[in-house]
Parts: sequence; structure tokens; C-alpha cells
Amino acid sequence: MDTTRCIENKIWELYSSGQLSEAENHQLSLHVIGCEICTDIKEGIDAMQNPNALKIKVEAIDLKVEKYFKPTKRT
Repeated sequence: MDTTRCIENKIWELYSSGQLSEAENHQLSLHVIGCEICTDIKEGIDAMQNPNALKIKVEAIDLKVEKYFKPTKRT
């Protein structure tokens, strides 16, 4: 993982479900040390009762945002 760019959602999903390799976890940890935003994301995932549900929760939020901003037709 590049430490100059933030961690992509797919990597966070893999992290939350315990699917990252030891090397990938190490790279994630190195990035988090220097990135306040990713530190907050990691702490949030680590605090979740069911981190495996991260992908489902993110998809639900995305749908709400899309619905909110989707233009409606007026008749």
C-alpha cells in the first residue's frame, strides 16, 4: 500500500473481515501512523461489534446518499 494515498474502501472491507495478509496488515498499520483520517477509520472498524458487516453498512449509506441527491421529476 502506498503511504502517500489513503486506503481504498476495498482494503478496509478486507481488513474488517480479517482477510488481509500479515504483510498487508503491516502496510496498513504503517499508513495509519501518518494519516489521521485512516486512523479514525481503523479505530471505527476496530470498535464495531460486527466488523464483518462493514460492507453492508457502507452500501446502505451509499444508497441513502444516492436517493437523497437523485433528482426527482416534477409533473
